[in-house]
Amino acid sequence: MVCGFFHDRRRTIFLFSISTAFFLYQHMIGLSWDFSVYVLNARYMFGGGHYMEWLRAPLMPFLLFTLSFAGYRLGEYLYIVLASMLFAVASVKFAGKAGLDGNIFYALMLSPYVLNWGLLAGTELLTLSLLMLALTYLKTWRSCVFFGLGVLARYTTVSYLVLLAYKRNVKDVILCLAVLVLVFTPWMAYNKALKGHPLYSVGDSMFFNMVYRRQYATEFSLWHVAGVIGAYLPFMAYGLCACLRRRLPGYEGLVLAFMILALISYWRIPVKEIRHLFNLSLPAAYFTAVALKRLEPSVGRELVLASIVLLNFSMGTLTFESIGLWPGFYEGAEAVRGDCMVMSNMWPQLNYLGVRAETYPERVEVRAEIGEGKRIILYKYGPESEPEYMHDVDFMGGLPTIDETYSYVILGEIGRCAPQEDVDGSMMELLDNRGYDAELCPLLPLMCG
Repeated sequence: MVCGFFHDRRRTIFLFSISTAFFLYQHMIGLSWDFSVYVLNARYMFGGGHYMEWLRAPLMPFLLFTLSFAGYRLGEYLYIVLASMLFAVASVKFAGKAGLDGNIFYALMLSPYVLNWGLLAGTELLTLSLLMLALTYLKTWRSCVFFGLGVLARYTTVSYLVLLAYKRNVKDVILCLAVLVLVFTPWMAYNKALKGHPLYSVGDSMFFNMVYRRQYATEFSLWHVAGVIGAYLPFMAYGLCACLRRRLPGYEGLVLAFMILALISYWRIPVKEIRHLFNLSLPAAYFTAVALKRLEPSVGRELVLASIVLLNFSMGTLTFESIGLWPGFYEGAEAVRGDCMVMSNMWPQLNYLGVRAETYPERVEVRAEIGEGKRIILYKYGPESEPEYMHDVDFMGGLPTIDETYSYVILGEIGRCAPQEDVDGSMMELLDNRGYDAELCPLLPLMCG
């Protein structure tokens, strides 16, 4: 399918090549917290790993495992190529169904925002690709599979199942939901076997992201919306108005509904980040493409395409996002590497490097953890770095210190060494141990018995 798709598509191949090179370079020079956790989950789920975050959806770890035949490091880059290829196919297929030029729409989808945020954390580009394919094949059973895979990529995708109403046939909707459950069944069986509840991972994600993080809630940000849409804003507004005047025939109404769902999903999340608006990229590109379709006859298709590519990749480079590791991170990791259990404010990245580490202790727990023989390495990555007590000079000065540099401080006692353990507890278990009322059944009562 993919080989046939790329046959005689020179412009599509060019766009795919330069965007994939951008994604690969971004990953090569940085280490995303989220991306590293998905790699760790893959290692844990399929044998040999010691770290697991249960609140993460399983599709990306599964793909990483599938592509890890030559090692997980190479598998990461193969995953990026695969996700980028799927995005190219989904963009062109969707454009064809919507009556738009495939190359122009694909170029519009490769906005500066998408280039910088699509694969930084790992799942955004994959999820949007699956959703686009679900919309492309909405009238067929394939959409059910793509919706199911989308939910397995990011649990928040479940809100887009409302779009199944466009099938306008109750039997088709019921069949689609049955297919979705079938796609989800292996993951539910895994959860049941290890945690006793088929939707344990979903519940852990709901608790952490929707319940626990309410105390850190942020406001709806128009700057985030503007950051996603960018220079498309006037064209998007024109295209949207043109569609509204035509009373939204065909895909226009579907994309508008998709846009509303993307905004609602962002609004409902307590802690709002710009990447939570990633799916807004689709309506931004779609309505811009509708506007440019009217402009295209007067200026020429090639000029429109060249202008989009030049603008997007220039702005994408100027606003380049990368999660680099500050000086001293690797030195600190080597300093605590050994047989003792480690605690840190950079625990996922340390686990990624093979150092068994769990999250840093609360202030009241620090002395007890040191007494048990654990090494606590706290990285100094700025005045707002956590935990807050690392900025308390009096408190830190009274603790046994093994080493301290401008980048980190290592707390512990040389004569004590806590044995290493797997770090595979859920957020509910961690927070319940720290005094929070963290229970699964109030969140998912239907499957508790």
